[in-house]
This record gives sequence, structure tokens and C-alpha cells, in this order.
Amino acid sequence: MQEEKWVQKYLYVDLSGQKWSERTTSVKKGVGGEALAYHLYALHQEDEPLCFALGTLSGSPLPCTNTLSLVGRSIATGRVEGESSSSLFSASLATLPWRAIVLTGVGRRLMSLHISSRGVDFEV
Repeated sequence: MQEEKWVQKYLYVDLSGQKWSERTTSVKKGVGGEALAYHLYALHQEDEPLCFALGTLSGSPLPCTNTLSLVGRSIATGRVEGESSSSLFSASLATLPWRAIVLTGVGRRLMSLHISSRGVDFEV
């Protein structure tokens, strides 16, 4: 029996170039949270990304389901580490068309990102 796959849309943000794009990846049905964040980290590991991914049930009306996972390389240990927690940010992100955000690069100066369903605005 063949495994059912999900196509997940995610936002890829290059802070150095102040550019963004929508990308997709194919994962096993039901994959979200840390598993999705680690999957995206592996896809973009040469860029040393910081990956944010929604839990599978984030955005649902069920209580305690708005979880957000973060995966990146620790500057203290050099190991790739992940962590998950409940977050108001995940509830907001769940309203957008993407299930994850991958941040790469280094901004040339302090900036903020404004993420909406239209995309990303870089404000310096």
C-alpha cells in the first residue's frame, strides 16, 4: 500500500536579499510541527535556516492545539535542535496559506517582517 502524501506550502524568506517566495514540499499525511520543521531544515541545511512550523492541528477549533515548532542550529553546541510550545503566533500563522516559515540569511540592518496573506514586507 502506498503512503498518502500531503503537499505543504511554506514561506521561504531570505533576509540578506530581502526576498521571499512560496514553496511546497511533499510529506507523509499528518506530518506537522517538529517533524515538518526538521524536514524543512534538512531541505535547506546549506542555508543554515531557522524553521518555524505549525502543529498538525494548529488553527483548528480544538483547545490547546495552537502549537509552533522551531528548528535551527544552536550557536552554543553546533547541533540542530528543535522545540515546540503553544503560541499565539501559531494561531495567527494558521490563518495564512502557509504551514511553515523558513528564514535564511542575515539582515544588513535591524528590520521587522510583516507577514500577511499577500506576502512579506521588509521594514527597516
